[in-house]
Amino acid sequence: MLVDYGLAVLEVLEDGDCLEAIFEVQAPSRMAKETIQEAGVSVGDFKTIRVLGTGASCRVVQVQHKLTGKQYAVKVLSKRKLVTHDKKLERAIAEKRVLSRLSHPFVVQMHWAFQTQGHLFLVLDYCSGGELFYHLDRRGQFSEMDTRFYISEILLGLEYLHSQGILYRDLKPENCLLDSGGHIRLTDFGLSKENLTQSALFQSFVGTVLYLSPEMIRREGHGLALDFYCLGCLLYVLLTGKLPHFTGDVNQMCARRAKGEAFEAGWLG
Repeated sequence: MLVDYGLAVLEVLEDGDCLEAIFEVQAPSRMAKETIQEAGVSVGDFKTIRVLGTGASCRVVQVQHKLTGKQYAVKVLSKRKLVTHDKKLERAIAEKRVLSRLSHPFVVQMHWAFQTQGHLFLVLDYCSGGELFYHLDRRGQFSEMDTRFYISEILLGLEYLHSQGILYRDLKPENCLLDSGGHIRLTDFGLSKENLTQSALFQSFVGTVLYLSPEMIRREGHGLALDFYCLGCLLYVLLTGKLPHFTGDVNQMCARRAKGEAFEAGWLG
């Protein structure tokens, strides 16, 4: 990260270095306002409605565009917290880069990205139906018909991501939002990996522990199959309200998956 505005970029870069501009950063001045605009949009263009959720280095806020009246979900990331944690910074940059490429009915779309001196803002679709996890938690499990509907839309979203060379790596009910029409929107691409191919294998250990695949647990490298394993786990969860291989102990669950043990198809009983 460059912090000395007095140096030219070419003076800072060394042999073999490369630079990717993710967020435009302007040098501070006495006349500069708090808001730095990108694409003509700033914090002042939105009216805050409520906080939808909070995380370690970000929060998600429901807002209304003052001019159009349209509602959005804004992901607000703290620069101070990002720059002190390499992984968080890497994931924030990756998410913004991935979102800027995506446009699909079953994937959350990013409409604008801008910043202030202290925060980064990603303006996303607002999904009034909330998380699929919320509805699963209330109902316990879904019917086969409802499950088929949601899994079909999630699968189409995954296929689109894969066609764009993106491995999702974090499929779970919490990351499946429902829009106003009750349709799925995949969200949260901080763990996604780009440059996916049919044969690509990635080595990093990421994801949500309850949805880890055998190859991830064994740290053998993972690729395209990872997303489909998570999809299978999600299918099982929606139909049964339970996780495959899980009987109350996460470590035992991981051990069973790593060994490739079979699990009972509970919805067939």
